[in-house]
Amino acid sequence: MRSNVEKLSDINKLVEEYKLEAEQINRDQTLLAWEVTPFPKLQEIMTAKDPYEKLWNTAWQFYTSFEQWMNGPFQGLNAEAISDEVQNMWRTLHKLQKTLTDQVGPRRVADMIKNRIDKFKVHIPLLQVICNPGLKERHWDSMSQLVGLVLPHDSTASLSDLIELGLAKHVEKLDEIGGSASKEYSLEKAMTKMKDEWNEMIFTFVKYRDTSAYILSAVDDIQLMLDDHIIKAQTMLGSPFIKPLEDDMRAWCERLTLLQDIIDIWLKVQAAWLYLEPIFSSDDIVNQMPEEGRKFATVDSHWKEIMTNAVKDAHVLIATDQPGMLDKLRDGFHLLEEIQKGLNNYLEKKRLFFPR
Repeated sequence: MRSNVEKLSDINKLVEEYKLEAEQINRDQTLLAWEVTPFPKLQEIMTAKDPYEKLWNTAWQFYTSFEQWMNGPFQGLNAEAISDEVQNMWRTLHKLQKTLTDQVGPRRVADMIKNRIDKFKVHIPLLQVICNPGLKERHWDSMSQLVGLVLPHDSTASLSDLIELGLAKHVEKLDEIGGSASKEYSLEKAMTKMKDEWNEMIFTFVKYRDTSAYILSAVDDIQLMLDDHIIKAQTMLGSPFIKPLEDDMRAWCERLTLLQDIIDIWLKVQAAWLYLEPIFSSDDIVNQMPEEGRKFATVDSHWKEIMTNAVKDAHVLIATDQPGMLDKLRDGFHLLEEIQKGLNNYLEKKRLFFPR
C-alpha cells in the first residue's frame, strides 16, 4: 500500500510538471498565432490514474488510522471527526467497487478494505461514548458500576481494551450516561463562555469638566449583554442537567444580579451627583444650607473614592468588585434624595420671599 501511494505521488509530480510545460507551450503558441496543441494523452493519464489513486490512498489512510484508532490511546480522539472520515472512506470505496468492476486485483483490494471499514464501523458508537469530552470521573464511575467492571480510561487505555471487556453489548445504556455528560459539558462550556466574555468587558470613563473626577459613560452595550446573560444563566440554572454545576451557576447568577443592581444605582447616583455638584460647589449655597452641604460632602467623598477605584481597572467585573460598593451607592442615593428634597424646600422659601 505504502509503495503504491509513493509511486502515485511520484506520478503526480511528473504529471504536474508536464501540465506546466504544456501550458507554457500553449501560451507560446498563442503568442506566435500558431495552432494550439491539445495534449490529449496528458488528460487520459490523469483520468486513468484517478481511481487507483483514490483506492491506494484510501487503503493506506484507513490502514494507518485504524491502528491509531484501535490500539492507540482513545483520550484526545475526536469520535465525530473519525465517524465522518470513515463514512467518506466507505463512500469512496463503494464507488470504486463499481468503477473497478473489470479490474480483478484492484476490485479485490476495494472489497477487502471496505469489509474492514464495515467491521470497524460497528465500534464507532462505543468510540463516541468513550471519547465524549464531557466525561468526568463521576461518569466513568457510573459506567463502571453499570457494567460491573472497572473501566480503564487513563492515557494508555485504547478502544480495543474496552472492546475486549465486552462493552459493545452495553453501548445503549452507556450512551445514556454519555448523553447526560454531554448536556452537562454544554452547560459548563456556556458558563465558561459567559465568564470569558465578561472578563473582556470594560467600562468607559470620561473626565468630569476640568476636574480630576471621572464619570461613567456609554453603558448601553454592557446593559444589553447583562440582560441577555441573566436570562441565559437563569434558564441554565433550571436545566435538569445543572446539578454538578449548580453551586457555580448559582454563584454566577448572583454575581450578574449584583452587577445589574450596582450599575442601576450607580447611574442614578451619577445623574443626581451631576445635577447637585455645580450647586454645592458654591460656598454661598453651602453656608445657606449647611445640613445639605454636609450630606453632599459625604456623598461626594464616597463617590469620588468609588470612581477612583473603578478607573484604576476598568474591567467590569473588577471595577464592580469593590467592598460594600452596592451599599455605599444605595446610602449615597438616599442622601442625595434628602439633599434634593432640602434644596427644593430652600427654593420654595425663596420663591415665597421673592414672588417675582
